[in-house]
Amino acid sequence: GILVIITSCITMCDNDPVKITPSWQAPLYLLTACFTGLTLLFLNSNGCHNNTAVKLQDMALSNVIFPETCSMATGAKMAISSTVFFGLAAVTSFCGVKATKVDVAMHESSAGLDEPLNP
Repeated sequence: GILVIITSCITMCDNDPVKITPSWQAPLYLLTACFTGLTLLFLNSNGCHNNTAVKLQDMALSNVIFPETCSMATGAKMAISSTVFFGLAAVTSFCGVKATKVDVAMHESSAGLDEPLNP
């Protein structure tokens, strides 16, 4: 996720007004949203429920006690919010690319019609 944010900040420094939103950003935001959403599947996996590694570690280390199951804490809530925000960034980026293409097409087809008729 952080690499997507850094590359987005770097591409904003480009001086070309036509390429305000690069076309590769929207799929990258969508892919990041999918992968951050997939991390939440760990809460329903065997890593959280009936984890034998935790049981073996509890036997070996009597001072450290790990919970038997996982619960949704602050990190999971942050993962949910990042999934939502990356998804919204993907949608708005898709709309931005489409609007830029329409604006460029309108500007190229007008061919000097933006000048006043009366000099």
